[in-house]
Formats: sequence, C-alpha cells, structure tokens
Amino acid sequence: HFAVANVAPELHFRMMSDSGVEGLPLQFMLDVWPVGNDTLFLEWDFGDGNTEQGGDFVEHTWEDDGEYAMTVTASDEDGGTTSESFTVMIENAPPTFGLIEMPSDARVGDLLHFSAHGSDLGADEITTTWDFDDGSTAEGTDVEHTYLSAGYFVIKVCLTDDDGAETCDLHEIAIEAKDDPIDEGGLPGFTAIAGLGALALAGLRRRR
Repeated sequence: HFAVANVAPELHFRMMSDSGVEGLPLQFMLDVWPVGNDTLFLEWDFGDGNTEQGGDFVEHTWEDDGEYAMTVTASDEDGGTTSESFTVMIENAPPTFGLIEMPSDARVGDLLHFSAHGSDLGADEITTTWDFDDGSTAEGTDVEHTYLSAGYFVIKVCLTDDDGAETCDLHEIAIEAKDDPIDEGGLPGFTAIAGLGALALAGLRRRR
C-alpha cells in the first residue's frame, strides 16, 4: 500500500497593486495551481474588516487612507492551505468642489449669501472655510457676510478633510459704495435746483 500525501495549492498573482487612492477601486487576479483534482476555496482579506470568498479575481475599494495588510488564502477539500500576504498603501484624496454660489457684485451694507458644497472620494469629513479678504472669516457650507467698505475683494473658500488635505477656490467680488441718501429718497432734481440757486446769488452780488 502506498500513502499519497496531499499537496497544498500554489498561488501566482497575475494582477496586483500595492498602492492606490481612497475611494477608488483596485483589482487583483491570481492563478491557483492545484495538485490533483481537489476542489479549491479562495478567501480574500483586505485588512480593513472586509473579506470576500470566491473567485480568482476581485475588486476592492478602501474608504480611508492608510496601510493595509491584505491576505489571500487558498485551501482544498483535503485541508491543504496556502496564504500570501502583502501590504497595500492607500493615499488620501483631497476633497473636490461641487456647487459654488456667490454674488459677483453688491453694495456696501448688503447682506450677502455664500454657498459651497464639496465631496470626498473616501469617508473623510469635510470642513468649509471662507476668507472674505476684509479681515473677516467664516466656517460652514452656507454663510452670510456684509461688506462695510467699497472695493474689489478676492474671496477664498477652502474644503479641508479630516486628514488635512485641502482644496481652495478664489472668486472676486466688486462692492460699490452706497448712493447718497438724498439722491435716492430726496426731491427729484434737488441737486440741480441748488446749483441754479447758487448761480443766481452770484449774479446778484455782481450787480451790487
């Protein structure tokens, strides 16, 4: 009688990536070389709490940056097991802007509304900050601001994720001075009438 020992399967990667970006998928493919006619079982452990069982091709997305120990294990029905482990480095992705809404011009004293929304490829939280170029700042996706002087101002709005990655955008706004209240709400033609009165008085002085 001869005893035939079981031989564990062999793993050979055809496609693998050891680095990527959070929120974007990576693909992995391997060949499993069985010895004999054993049925094989594959399990992928992605090192982030997620596993997958089944085929020799998988696709996985890491939701946060970091260093992950990934392991793939092949086993046969006779108990033969082979594992391969390697490290996958996932980089942080900066946030990106979606819709930005703000006025391009206004008057001194106007209450202005500003809105900026963004997204992150990973699971990072985003903080939105504003610099209104007049010494004032604000935080939030929707904010309000009033300019107290006329001029051109460059507004800086930034999205920052909880890993420190930042994306900023610049917008210019023109702030005009308020009109003289007399011109807006006084008698029509008041300025012209006052001018004619001054001319008439000068004429009287000349005659004297």
